[in-house]
Amino acid sequence: MKTRVLKSALLGAGVFCGCTVLSPTVEVILKLPPLPESFKDRLQNGADNRCLILYENDNGNICKKEIDYTQTASLEILKRENSPVLFYPPFSLRPYGGFFTGESILQMTWKGGFLVETIYKTDAALRKNWNPQPLLERINGNPWHNDENALRSALETRTINRYSIKKKPLYKVVLKDVPVGVWINRWPHEKVTVPESRIFETELPLGYELFLNLETGQRLSLYVNENGSTPFLITEAEW
Repeated sequence: MKTRVLKSALLGAGVFCGCTVLSPTVEVILKLPPLPESFKDRLQNGADNRCLILYENDNGNICKKEIDYTQTASLEILKRENSPVLFYPPFSLRPYGGFFTGESILQMTWKGGFLVETIYKTDAALRKNWNPQPLLERINGNPWHNDENALRSALETRTINRYSIKKKPLYKVVLKDVPVGVWINRWPHEKVTVPESRIFETELPLGYELFLNLETGQRLSLYVNENGSTPFLITEAEW
């Protein structure tokens, strides 16, 4: 009799498998920033709307989930403070990111996208027991203009503080014979308007970058070199 009573009490407390009380995961709603209207128009006209979500499981492995684009999405994630989630939207745009805070709604941002994309390149043990908030507060402008290597070094040496976010130097980029129109960066708050002269001018950090022209359906891939040269290629966008 006592055994039956104890078992009933344990089931009521959620100790046995199948209950959510002791579950290592929790279901949250990812709330995403709205896409710019020009991208929404493309989606309505049949553009590829597949998205990719990356999240951790309880073994520290990174899991993948593909969904169609939506501004809110449900996801079962690791129930651990600051558990990171990464969301890649359509059009090769930069990812959104967020950290579990115990709330049922997880607000995704581009600032968070830069942080999560960086920490997912580190060892799983380094993603535990840290507070991303001071770093998020330091990020302004295009998050990907910050030094990812400096942040990774701070993570790996456990010297994380608000000064771990450092801006990379920007270099003037001038490209000739680029089709006229508005070219939108993968972080879509950054745009370059090319006039009739077909001169593309902006400032970018070293490395690879991508711009999209939604009017012509083209993509501009470029690589900023330290010697001042910037080879580039214009191709048809795949959407």
